[in-house]
Amino acid sequence: MAATSKEINDEWLSRFAGTSLIYHIMEDVIRGKNREDRIRAVKSLGERGDPRAVSALISCCDDQDPEIRVHAIDALSRLRSGRSVPTLIEHLDNENELPEARQKAAMALASIHSNSAIECLMAHVNNENEDPALREYIAVLIGEKG
Repeated sequence: MAATSKEINDEWLSRFAGTSLIYHIMEDVIRGKNREDRIRAVKSLGERGDPRAVSALISCCDDQDPEIRVHAIDALSRLRSGRSVPTLIEHLDNENELPEARQKAAMALASIHSNSAIECLMAHVNNENEDPALREYIAVLIGEKG
């Protein structure tokens, strides 16, 4: 019987003990060599909700591995930190970024709900040259968030 994602993540987290867990996870995110461990660490940082993780996750948004970037953007959406807004806007604005990363950046910006985040989202909705699917997705996000 295969282990679930949660069981694997829990086992991975159990390697670390004490109150400095967040720093161990951030170290794996930034300096980790194993791609799968880095992805688990990025996901864990988002799930833990610790604001100390924001800077490490912002760094991961510039990773060469597109999957690391997607997971970092997703983790930032869970933390809802205003410090991540410029990075999220950068990824939403980047037409060469993966569509999934752009959608997650839009979702994160909608959840943060700062003035600059909403302005960016509105600009994408009103941009006729933007991908129609992304425009519609953002419009729905804005409608849901009010």
